[in-house]
Amino acid sequence: MEGQSNTVRKDLTDKVSSLIDTIPRFLGYFCGIIVVISILLTLTEVAIRYIFGTSLLLADEFGGYFVIAMGYFAAAVTWQERGHVRVSMIICRIPQKAVNWLRIITIFLSLVFSSIFTYATFKFIQQSFHLNSRSGSWINTPLGYIQLPMIIGISLLTIVILLDFVRALKKLRNGQNIEVIE
Repeated sequence: MEGQSNTVRKDLTDKVSSLIDTIPRFLGYFCGIIVVISILLTLTEVAIRYIFGTSLLLADEFGGYFVIAMGYFAAAVTWQERGHVRVSMIICRIPQKAVNWLRIITIFLSLVFSSIFTYATFKFIQQSFHLNSRSGSWINTPLGYIQLPMIIGISLLTIVILLDFVRALKKLRNGQNIEVIE
């Protein structure tokens, strides 16, 4: 009975882990769609300005919103793909055991920072909804809804870092290298 519950728990853990790995990939593709929409919006704005001699002032405002959304969504994708800036000058000069512990410490510090940032972002958006904050443009966009990609992106980053931390601890416990020095 005990072995059966461990198998069920491992299967559930594997499924959740797989889902968490899939979501940033999906958001990466979604960022590509946002880029296309932003380009089409800009082209439309230019065409209206050229043909009718007026501007809707949409491209500037929504282009900014799109850039912010892409930045937050891309954070989790970048962490997952290990695309962030890395300085390997130190780790290539120290023993592998120290590299493993250094990686555990840096992932943990990233998790702490990301968790604090997630909480602060949540409070910021909560305040936007509470105060009914709106953009200063003629569109008068409710900012709480526009800011939702921020909390989605930073929350996903925190979850991806947490998953990375758990995986690193498992590797350390099993005597495997967390990160291979090249």
